[in-house]
Amino acid sequence: MKPGFDKNGLYITEYAQQGLTYLAFAIPSEDLAWSDSAKISLKNRHRFENLGLDVMPAVDWNPSKQPAEPAYFVTRTGPTQNGFNAPFQIVVHSLTWSGSTRICRGPSSCLRRSYSTPVEEAQPGTPNIRGLESHRTCSVQQVGSHLHVLEATGPSARSGDRHNLFFWFDVSIPEMKMFQSAKIYSTSLGFLFPSLAVDSNQNVLMAARSFILTARFGLLVLPLGKGQTRHGERASFSYSGDRRLRSVQQQESSGMGAHTPRS
Repeated sequence: MKPGFDKNGLYITEYAQQGLTYLAFAIPSEDLAWSDSAKISLKNRHRFENLGLDVMPAVDWNPSKQPAEPAYFVTRTGPTQNGFNAPFQIVVHSLTWSGSTRICRGPSSCLRRSYSTPVEEAQPGTPNIRGLESHRTCSVQQVGSHLHVLEATGPSARSGDRHNLFFWFDVSIPEMKMFQSAKIYSTSLGFLFPSLAVDSNQNVLMAARSFILTARFGLLVLPLGKGQTRHGERASFSYSGDRRLRSVQQQESSGMGAHTPRS
């Protein structure tokens, strides 16, 4: 079950149990408001089916969002879990409220990347950390006309990667065009289950579990300021373990290493 919300409603997606699809529920915010009764109203609860596997509703904290502005749901194409340099695209559905009635549009797709099955990550002692479940859309947040998405994947042999990594996508909406993107990876650390937070100025903070053979599991914290670029390209850039994660600090006394990249 994956929840999302905005000023206009609450959105929940879950596995449909029949076929490799997801279904979603949408409830307008008016029905969620507490009243004299003991329960919230489900009169205008809407259900829609046959969405892509692991689709996730966006979180939008904007208190000024207008009733006619849509909510978004994001997933990807390609293998559900196992693959080898398999191409995938970001897929976006939208939902707009007209009173208590929902209007759905999409799907729209953009930007092609490659997916590979996540691998186990080593740690001091045994067993290795199972990474297979870090294979899906992990975080979605809408801020204004931007939709920020994290997609987890295993290493790409084509690029010489050895550890699990993830992609960050910044999609311009409602045009559904890729504004910028990044591949976050390291030559020494494996990243699992990434998440992000974005403020109203489009400053992005990404975090993920990080693993390495010589230290206990830790946390990657990756801040990215608005308009920040890498390699002189605004449309696409990569964070390399040699160049972007070189300055790593570990604090093993608490049982967790804190991995913080510095420019």
